[in-house]
Amino acid sequence: ADRERIERFEYELMADHLGGGVRYGGRPIAEAHGKHGILAGQFDRRWRLLEATLLEHGVPEDVRARIRAWQEALRPLVTRDHDGKGCLPPEQGGETR
Repeated sequence: ADRERIERFEYELMADHLGGGVRYGGRPIAEAHGKHGILAGQFDRRWRLLEATLLEHGVPEDVRARIRAWQEALRPLVTRDHDGKGCLPPEQGGETR
């Protein structure tokens, strides 16, 4: 994937969500991510990186909480195992692929 394109859509999506006067111009989230087979653990890792960036830039707790809640609402649209079991071995309830 084109990194600049991804960064642009990430920026647009976040700015649109936070009321920054920017419209998200990408495809619907489920359509854009569905073919990639993103697992819950990968989704969680992305959140940890985003949260660290928000903290580093002094984003207030209430804004971080709002972003986190919104990200969690997007989880079932982005991940194929939104219950988180896809990252577990089968003997612990994970899926086999």
